[in-house]
Amino acid sequence: MLAKEQWWRVISNYKKAILPMQFIVIAIGIFVVGYFLAKQNSKSNQLLKGYFSLCNL
Repeated sequence: MLAKEQWWRVISNYKKAILPMQFIVIAIGIFVVGYFLAKQNSKSNQLLKGYFSLCNL
């Protein structure tokens, strides 16, 4: 079992590694949803489904 300080160091390192990717995924999501709302066609529908599938991995 990890000591308290080691545990929080692991959590801190994980946060530093994941945080930039979260912003990128959110920005892509905003773009995809905006595109879908602007042009509701089969291409935007497939793009939105692909984004949701990617987020579900």
